[in-house]
Amino acid sequence: MSSDQCKRLEGYCKTIWGEGDDYEFDVETDDYEYYQIFVGREQDGRLCPLTATSVCCGEESAWRDLERMLQVWATQVETGKPMTKEQKLTIFGGPRGDLRDVIELVDRVLAEKLLESMVDGNCS
Repeated sequence: MSSDQCKRLEGYCKTIWGEGDDYEFDVETDDYEYYQIFVGREQDGRLCPLTATSVCCGEESAWRDLERMLQVWATQVETGKPMTKEQKLTIFGGPRGDLRDVIELVDRVLAEKLLESMVDGNCS
């Protein structure tokens, strides 16, 4: 990652999660073919995870996905408005939108569970 890219990524992180300690970018791979990048920052002496890319083919692809995610997310935060469903799908749906269906399914299941708990009178 270039120093310019690092500055951009840290700028996006500060927009999303606020000023403070430096943000850490942890590149993970299990076979040097597929990569994922985790974003975190130290809080109270421990590293707290904030977000992660989807699994990408190649390290450069993972860095591009991270920049895409954080740029869209930071732009959304700057509007001061709540995140829309479409923005959430764009940010977290993967570089080609491959995960959009999964996110929509999880949202539906969570909404159904919430509705069930409300109907049962168990709002926890």
